Amino acid sequence: AALAHHEGNLLRTAQTLGIERNTLKRKLAALGLAGRPPR
Repeated sequence: AALAHHEGNLLRTAQTLGIERNTLKRKLAALGLAGRPPR
């Protein structure tokens, strides 16, 4: 939900969640959700 709210912007999403952007990228990759959402 947070990623969709920020329209796929990883930096803004990570800031909202209080984590580093690279941490968010690792977590998304672990869930198979890495990459940009379709527009």
